[in-house]
Amino acid sequence: MAAQIFFIRELLVQFFGSELCLGLIFFCWFLGIAGGAWVAGRFCKKLQHPLRVFLPSLVILTITPFIVIPLMRGLRSIMIVAPGEYISLIKMIAGAGMTVCPFSFLIGFLFPIACRAAERQEAGSAAVGLVYVWESVGSLVGGVIISLVVIPAYRPLTVFGSIAGVIWAASFWFFLKQYEDRLSKTLISLLLVLSVSMLMLLS
Repeated sequence: MAAQIFFIRELLVQFFGSELCLGLIFFCWFLGIAGGAWVAGRFCKKLQHPLRVFLPSLVILTITPFIVIPLMRGLRSIMIVAPGEYISLIKMIAGAGMTVCPFSFLIGFLFPIACRAAERQEAGSAAVGLVYVWESVGSLVGGVIISLVVIPAYRPLTVFGSIAGVIWAASFWFFLKQYEDRLSKTLISLLLVLSVSMLMLLS
């Protein structure tokens, strides 16, 4: 929800906001989610250890905004659009696609993997329903907090850095709890390095 709100705000500024612009953003958002869900759905049933795919992908998701936000802010320069000039429809589609789709693709990719992980943990279809419930609750709470509290007070990258820190801490805890082999220790070390780097960037 934080990414969706901030991405919309950034692109509305670059595209001189309109209903068409908003529609294109949501189109790219849902297109990416559909593509990611389709790709994950092709192989997630075969995963024996879905958390080993889910958690690294989640970490990649948290890093993506730090690439996407600066890219959005530089769209007009990248597409050679003069100051004050409206971006053409083709460039608008290209700009929204190359910034929004990668992030939403990862969201769509993660959801079937999360369902598979919950299914293996709880051994039942009811666990998949819980994923939907928690995702809906998270979206509702996240939307309210981001819109009413966070946006007026904090910069986007500060918000994404804080969210990333929480997600990395949770990922570290899951790996530590579930796995003890060499691969898991390597991933845990990587998470620790990323966490320290993020703290240095935000300080």
